[in-house]
Amino acid sequence: PYLSTGTLNVQTPTIHPVDGRTRVTVSVNIKVYDLSGFIPETIASIGPVQESALGDSMTTAQTSATQLAGQKAGELIVAALQRANAR
Repeated sequence: PYLSTGTLNVQTPTIHPVDGRTRVTVSVNIKVYDLSGFIPETIASIGPVQESALGDSMTTAQTSATQLAGQKAGELIVAALQRANAR
């Protein structure tokens, strides 16, 4: 069995200097633990993964940046588990 914990930090929105849309950057950190032994062992540590997105509103930009960072972190977790030969 595995357990993952993580944090998601949303930076303060800014205005893009060229097109005036809202820009949001999201940072993700994740750790994956193997719980099969008596003492949990860290088998993957991901991050910080940072992604930025533009949107017409803060909500749109934040949602897009969160999706991008989550997808990237997920891909990195899968790759780390494959390297660790996790089953």
